[in-house]
Amino acid sequence: MKFGSLNSVLVAVALVLLIQGDAAGQATAIIRGRVLDQTGAAIPDAQVRLSNPLHPKHRIEAQTGPEGTFVLHQVPFNPYRLTVEKTGFQTYLETLDVHTATLTVEIVLAVGAVQETAEVVATLGDEAKVSTHLSLDTHELERTAGAAPSRLIDSVLLASPGIAQNANGRVHVRGAHYQLSFMIDGLPVSDQLSIDFANPFDMRNVEALELYTGNFPAEYGSKLSGVINVSTKSGLGAGDRFHGNVSASVGSFDSGEASAQVGGGSERWGYFFSVAGGLSNRHLDPPSLDNLHNGSNNQSSFARLDIAPNQSNFINLYVSGARSRFEVPNLPSQHLAGQDQQQRLMDVAVRLNWLHTFNGKWSLEVTPYYRTGLAQLFPSAGDTPVTAAQARHLTNTGVKSAVSFTGRGHRFKAGYDFFAFPVSEILSFGITDPAFNDPADPGFNPNLAPHDLTRGGALFLFDDRRTGVQYSFFLQDTYTYRRLTASLGLRFDHYRFVLERTHWSPRIGLAYSVAATRTVVRASYNRLFQTPSHENLLLSTSPEAGALVPPDRIAELGAALLLVRPEKTDFYEIGVQQSIKDWLRLDASVYRKLISNYHDNDQFLNTTIVFPIAIGNGRIHGFDLRVDIPQHKGISAYWNFSVGKAVGIPPLTGGLFIGEEAVELLGAGPFFIDHDQRYTSQGGFTYEHKSGMWTSLIGRYDSGLPVEIEDVGEVQADPDRSRELALVDLSRDPFRVRSRLVWDWSVGWDRPREDRKVSVQFDVRNLTNQKRLYNFLSVFAGTHIIAPRSFSARLRYFF
Repeated sequence: MKFGSLNSVLVAVALVLLIQGDAAGQATAIIRGRVLDQTGAAIPDAQVRLSNPLHPKHRIEAQTGPEGTFVLHQVPFNPYRLTVEKTGFQTYLETLDVHTATLTVEIVLAVGAVQETAEVVATLGDEAKVSTHLSLDTHELERTAGAAPSRLIDSVLLASPGIAQNANGRVHVRGAHYQLSFMIDGLPVSDQLSIDFANPFDMRNVEALELYTGNFPAEYGSKLSGVINVSTKSGLGAGDRFHGNVSASVGSFDSGEASAQVGGGSERWGYFFSVAGGLSNRHLDPPSLDNLHNGSNNQSSFARLDIAPNQSNFINLYVSGARSRFEVPNLPSQHLAGQDQQQRLMDVAVRLNWLHTFNGKWSLEVTPYYRTGLAQLFPSAGDTPVTAAQARHLTNTGVKSAVSFTGRGHRFKAGYDFFAFPVSEILSFGITDPAFNDPADPGFNPNLAPHDLTRGGALFLFDDRRTGVQYSFFLQDTYTYRRLTASLGLRFDHYRFVLERTHWSPRIGLAYSVAATRTVVRASYNRLFQTPSHENLLLSTSPEAGALVPPDRIAELGAALLLVRPEKTDFYEIGVQQSIKDWLRLDASVYRKLISNYHDNDQFLNTTIVFPIAIGNGRIHGFDLRVDIPQHKGISAYWNFSVGKAVGIPPLTGGLFIGEEAVELLGAGPFFIDHDQRYTSQGGFTYEHKSGMWTSLIGRYDSGLPVEIEDVGEVQADPDRSRELALVDLSRDPFRVRSRLVWDWSVGWDRPREDRKVSVQFDVRNLTNQKRLYNFLSVFAGTHIIAPRSFSARLRYFF
């Protein structure tokens, strides 16, 4: 099928589902309440305010009606301080842990001639006590430095400790290869969302974000290095029929973007819609300092419709679509040869959610969903040393449901997730450089010779499609009794694609609060079952690809290829959290992961195509520290520090290796995996003035990823690699890319004017213009250069 016709089909599907659907997800809460006096009479016109202890300026507010009732919509899951004020009554203060879809509270105000302002300690919620996680809201997301929304998610995630930064928006959480799960309004997404694989979700549509990196609730599965729980923007409860904003930005590398967002609604309905587009001449992190052939353009759209016909039912619709086209970066020799490979990515997602509350304690949620993505690689006449073409299509169609109970100290949830995922992969390649697999070379692979186009060979062709199935059931309960909180969960997974596996996963977490010192001590054990990446999995387990493996490699490994089995992990963590009044919070933890079938990716020859592999075992341990200083007198700050070690232990247990370097690496015994970032640290400082002016400075240090170079002299003699070799520290064992300290600086102005506001922001990334590498000649990821100093400016107008 040609791309144009498939494009039309995808757009048609999206429009049909948009017309027929009624949906979205529930990653935020609706809080309903009533304010009474001591006689039980309703109190109208009382001011209700909900604030996050770490972000006291960012508030959700409402006013009680004639019956004393109020509703707070779109409340991100977090612990909060609830404040209720009414002239003639004492101020009411309470802490709430919001982690359920609906919450009902009844508030009684005491009569008092003078309002009391008794201090309420900013306590941690139950989820924060037993899990390692970070929460961000739209205020922080909107001010993240940089003009490219496609790279916003990795910039945001780096604010959490334990994350190693890698190229093209990939992040490695606590020693894992990417393996992130997204829950976008309840829509599960476990595909790789780095910009070379797919179109990342536009973070400008996000209201709040939670990142879990330890003690995962049992409802989460598939990919579990980290779970990103996203709540999107909504017009429900907006109080007007139309509002929005338009924005535009320009920056270095001829980059620019424009977007528009509109929304509106009442207590019964709401809508939100956004469109965006952008372009850049530095889309990916290139393999060369020259940044050759690296342009892109992209477009995206998002729509959400919310309907709340009564207090017991909540329905919403979520539809999104995106496309991008970009040039595959060239090495200098490829550029001279006229290589012009390009990649196109498209995706469409639809999700319908119905939430029904039976009373203030029980609720039922049902969510059907559909998501499809297409990736195409287009070759060119000048391709060297290999030409390749690919069309890869992955779809997920399923339904998930859960029943929840909140009360008597429990927060219980049970549910299931069933989905099918049709996969199709088409690949062709041929050798175009006679020196790439020269018969006179000692490393000659006779099984590649039939596809050497310079010696009369023919293109390798692969075309396969299959449908996988996965279903999961889970039970989880978080119970708090006085100072003790226990989180208990059990998950069952059945996975069938290429091979079939089932697994039971217990999740246990305990936390104890020492009220006098505001200290929380926690410990957890999680058994994790992680399915393989589906991108190019058919190729990596096919007899056709196995026929390319060198004969001596087959003898060494015992097979041409092995099926990639799911990864299994025993994950242990101990942590402590300490609060000092409302002006400082500290979170520290140590963890250890014992892994069988350690997943990673391997690069297919000298192409941009990668496929999943598995190594016998992995051993990961580390220490994470985060310090938060909430805003006080306009100043706020945070600081992270992490120490980690990630070791892979051969042999190869899944996938295939065609290259000699990979087999030699895996045959040499335990080795530091290519995302073994030993030390990382990031800190940020922000100052806001009452005039609307603000500025922030973020600094990040990375100690350097390992490098495997068999012959330094050979690399020095290679004109495509010699300059980048200077950025490798050859004095370390093993070799590593040189450490880097990168600073980003932003300054902005939020100017309120009646009901309108203008926002201006100017960013400088890599302020000191550091020349550094993410990685170099990695068997698993290749070579990538960090961006040099770059500038961007953005203007937003709210209406």
